[in-house]
Amino acid sequence: MELVPWLAKSTLLLALAFAAVVVLRKGSADLRHLVWRGVFAALLLLPLTVRLAPEWTPAAEVDAPVRTVITVFAGEFGEAPAERRWPVVEIWAAGVALLMLREAGRWGRGAWIVRRSRQFADDPGIRCSEHVAMPAVYGLLWPVIVLPASAREWTRERLEVVLAHERMHIERADPLWFCAARLAAAVWWVHPLVWFALARMIREAEQACDDGVLARGTPPADYASHLVGMVRTISTGPVRYQGGLPMIRASELERRLRALLNPFSNRRPASRASLALITLATLAVLLPVAAIRTPAAALENGIRGVVEDATGARVPGGRVTVSSDALGVREIVLCNEVGEFAVAPLAEGEYVVNVAAKGFARMSLAGIQVKGGEATPIRVVLNVGGVSEQLTVRGEGTPRPMPSATPRPEGAPKRIAVGGSVQATRMEKMVRPAYPPECKAAGIQGTVVLRAVIGKDGAIVNLERVNKLVDARLADAAMEAVKQWRYTPTLLNGQPVEVMTDVEVNFTLAP
Repeated sequence: MELVPWLAKSTLLLALAFAAVVVLRKGSADLRHLVWRGVFAALLLLPLTVRLAPEWTPAAEVDAPVRTVITVFAGEFGEAPAERRWPVVEIWAAGVALLMLREAGRWGRGAWIVRRSRQFADDPGIRCSEHVAMPAVYGLLWPVIVLPASAREWTRERLEVVLAHERMHIERADPLWFCAARLAAAVWWVHPLVWFALARMIREAEQACDDGVLARGTPPADYASHLVGMVRTISTGPVRYQGGLPMIRASELERRLRALLNPFSNRRPASRASLALITLATLAVLLPVAAIRTPAAALENGIRGVVEDATGARVPGGRVTVSSDALGVREIVLCNEVGEFAVAPLAEGEYVVNVAAKGFARMSLAGIQVKGGEATPIRVVLNVGGVSEQLTVRGEGTPRPMPSATPRPEGAPKRIAVGGSVQATRMEKMVRPAYPPECKAAGIQGTVVLRAVIGKDGAIVNLERVNKLVDARLADAAMEAVKQWRYTPTLLNGQPVEVMTDVEVNFTLAP
């Protein structure tokens, strides 16, 4: 799974949520809190929705030709160390696991406090504990309010205000939503915006509960004095980690007081119509975002396509060879993780596309036309049958005639195909190409296809590069080594002749 597209999708969701909150800045805290609920629900559902949503792959302009890649064994072509890969996925997974453990510890601490608390007055949903310094709500499905031991000395007015605030949390199902938001933040922990969004969600929830208490008739000044009094008890008492949803934090006191005493604040609760509208908006954004796949290149004079099996499932990692003998073109690419491939740029003309994948029979499509300014789309369906071979350096194969643009003078060496009375050549010396260090450092892989002429003495007398899209440094390394190869002379009726053979040098970083 590529991480960059996932981060891009989460960024789009968070950016839209921040934009909505800015638009609703004059609205109530309850309405803005619904927006944050929606975005965290979308972040949790995004991995599942990506699997279920229909695929949509937009086209995008490409700035450079497609880089050819193919499975190769770098250890065979030099003594360079294996590819250095940053364990990005492993680091992400470790962060998720640690944050999940922290969240489990948070709720475990809350359960421990509830078990050791005592019932307060006659209400089983209200308890008292010396292990908490601030009123808080604990539990997900059956939440309870836990008050500090000093609550027995509170005035009736303070107790009513505190219970009204905490009951607002329970009515709004805030414990469950906060748990879901923290789980989403754990999954997307590498994204800084998700933590900012979590802090804003908690802030809006507390302000929405404050607005609910004021709507029931509590004077803002009295409510503010109770908050200040409770914060004073925190500053003079021991620091405790209590978990749950505490009523107030000292760092938030100034902002809460400013919002309470602002006579122009919108304190209306969100209506059911607003809830329905935000839910529909969340789905309307989530589904298209989930359906987006990595952009396919908008090719000019190229071929793009998908590889599937007989059931319609995508086949990743297939080896696609695009060739044209008439144009002297041969390019090799690998399908990506969703079975897509692209080769560009290509000259206008007719091409043959061969596809091989492990566990499937080879498939060949002839007569693929490439026209100017268009990307030719194709769909390849593989049938179970054979296992595609893995190619390494091939210096000896079936030599074939090399076309010549001008007639050769009398007595010039002939280059003919092996067959009949022609004795095939054998390799005597192979110098293995060295993997260019700068390519290994940059993570560059590729297949270099060369066309070599074996002279009458068995030496390489002419060498040219067939595929043009592979990295030039890889091509130079391959040509430098192949120039030093030596063969036994090819004989025709007992006489040495020049022949042509193809050489594929495959560069792949060691796994």
